[in-house]
Amino acid sequence: TGTITASLSASGTPSNTTFLRGDNTWAPASSTGSAQISVLEEGIQLTSDVDSFNFTGSGVTTTTVGNAVTVNIPASASAVASIIGGTGISANGAAGVPTTGNVTVSNTGVTSLVAGTNITLSSTTGTITINATNNPGTVQSIIPGNGLKLDSGAFTSNPVIGIDKTGSNNYILVGKSIAAPELADFIAFNETSSSNVKTTTFATIPVSTLPLVQTYIDNGDSGSLKNTSDIFTSTAKIINVVTLTVDEHAALVAASTTDINTLYIIIDNASAGTIITLTLAQTNSIISPDGTGTGTGYTLGGDLNNATFIGLQGEPYSFATTIIPDATHFFEIAPGGNNITGVIPGTSGNIVQTLTGTVSLLPTPPVVATLLVVTNIQGGPASAYTIAGDITGSI
Repeated sequence: TGTITASLSASGTPSNTTFLRGDNTWAPASSTGSAQISVLEEGIQLTSDVDSFNFTGSGVTTTTVGNAVTVNIPASASAVASIIGGTGISANGAAGVPTTGNVTVSNTGVTSLVAGTNITLSSTTGTITINATNNPGTVQSIIPGNGLKLDSGAFTSNPVIGIDKTGSNNYILVGKSIAAPELADFIAFNETSSSNVKTTTFATIPVSTLPLVQTYIDNGDSGSLKNTSDIFTSTAKIINVVTLTVDEHAALVAASTTDINTLYIIIDNASAGTIITLTLAQTNSIISPDGTGTGTGYTLGGDLNNATFIGLQGEPYSFATTIIPDATHFFEIAPGGNNITGVIPGTSGNIVQTLTGTVSLLPTPPVVATLLVVTNIQGGPASAYTIAGDITGSI
């Protein structure tokens, strides 16, 4: 008989959110003991008894349906998908090909810069400036070409090149190109007043600048008659003058062959002189390239052997022979004896003419090989060795 009150000796407070644990403790439902769940990072264990998971970071979202929780972790937009080596770069994985796993990046291009002779580098890393100093050496080679010569210095030290004006390499001979000058062709000359090179054309050369030519022409015209006073119109202009005897003029009149523009100077038949015929006896002593006078290398023109000149005793006569070298020859000794003048003697006969001169082939510039020794000996100063035998400048 009586009231019996039962109670537990467990610690803690009993409620609808606690349970009696095996150790006689009223414990909350979250304290159920070990979860026996391990957490690892790339194979390395962080814990074997996790209490909770807390997902953090930008973009992480969770949804709960009953006791099921879904965690959404978005992929990173900037994540590296793969590595591919560019120029001079190698990106290889374990299999030797570009991969998204563990990738080895190597430099397969330039690995270092080393300054050589006359080169300096501003740095060996980062942005590098390469500077080249002026070449402190001497000229490697100066070889005069056609029409040029070495005036002073040496081929490899302080050479001075000038125009070659002598010998077979002179600038005119090596550049020869035979052609007949035209009126509009240019001629270069030195203007004395300015010491400058000027040009003119054949058509604009004044006679006053060619006094010898002007004298030659004037002398040729000195015996000529020129009609300079045709101021009357009642008679025809005189163009030609003819001297003849009475009988010769009468024959022209009878044949009606007189010319209105010709002045006839008539002399008495008894006063007519004796007609003299002079014949050119030409001897060719011009030396040709083969050592004979056969005419090789040039052409004769004008008055040739057996040419005649007819006139009266006391009149002047002249024979003129032209001597012109061909395109491949020149007169080493100028021609002479080609112009003969005199006074007609009292009897007909021969006028002796001897042509002289030496014609030669135009020389061909010789082919000359000039040795140039360029040294590229490494490992010591120039004083450590000697160059002998054929050296720079040998031909």
